[in-house]
Formats: sequence, structure tokens, C-alpha cells
Amino acid sequence: MDVPVIAATARELARRGMVVLRFNFRGVGRSEGSFGEGVAEVGDVAGAVDHLVTRDGVAEERVYLMGYSFGAAVGLRHVESDPRVSAIAALCLPLGKVTIGVLDDEFWQGYAKPKLFLAGDRDHICPLPELRSLVDRLPEPKQLTVLNGADHFLWGREQEVAERTGDYLGGLS
Repeated sequence: MDVPVIAATARELARRGMVVLRFNFRGVGRSEGSFGEGVAEVGDVAGAVDHLVTRDGVAEERVYLMGYSFGAAVGLRHVESDPRVSAIAALCLPLGKVTIGVLDDEFWQGYAKPKLFLAGDRDHICPLPELRSLVDRLPEPKQLTVLNGADHFLWGREQEVAERTGDYLGGLS
């Protein structure tokens, strides 16, 4: 939750008036438990959404999920099954040899919620050709944002990522 791009995006979304919740997956930082291979962590996302929707000031029709790398892969698995989540922003989704769990065409066929995919053109964990192919096969609404010169860690581009994510999510309401 303290990765610079996540922190910057959380600050930007809060600046735009959105209620933001950042959390660590099980076994990360001071979180209890141990790594669940990307399966058990889907429950962590569900728990975070459960907690968020009980908070004052949370508009239930505007609950969005933003995940970076591993968090994007895990978040994508949760979003379609949770009617409380209206959209997702998936930053630097691991693809190819590092895909976390099965993300086959059957999984994506009915993925109807608004979705933003953002990655750098030098990201070896989220290779742009594979990401473009995936996004091309997805149903609308969707958006692919490519940051030229950026790698998987998005170093030095945190505020740009935050603003682009905020623009996308803010434009949904």
C-alpha cells in the first residue's frame, strides 16, 4: 500500500473528493496471514470492499477498485462478482509468463464493467503487445492508456498515473 504510484493515486483521488482505502494483502507489512498464491487475496479485496461500503461518505454507486501489478490481477478477479464495485483501474497487470492465476478468454467474455488498463511501453511484466491483444478482445467500456518510456514500476510518473486514473474514474460519475 506504500508503493509510490499507489500512494500518489490515493492522494489524487482523495483530492478529487473520492473516499479512498489503501490496504496491504495478507502477509504484507503489518497484515496478518501468509501469501495465498493470488487466490486467498481475492478475499482480502472482498473484505476491503465490505469495510469501505460501511463508511460514511461512500457513495455505493461509485465504488471503484484500483490495483497495481499483483493487486490489479487479484482485483480483476473480484470486481465482476461484486455488484458493489462499478469499475476498475488495472495498472501494470502481470501477463505472459507471470500471469497470476487463469485469465483466459472465458474469464473475460462477460467482463462488462468499465475498465482502465494502464501500463508503460517498457514494462516487461505487462508486455504491451499482450496487453493490447487482451484489451482488444474485451467488451466495452474500456480504455487502454500507455505511458511512453515507463517501465513496470512507473518511477517518476506517479503523478501522471494518478491524474490519468482520476480522470478516468472521475469521468464515470
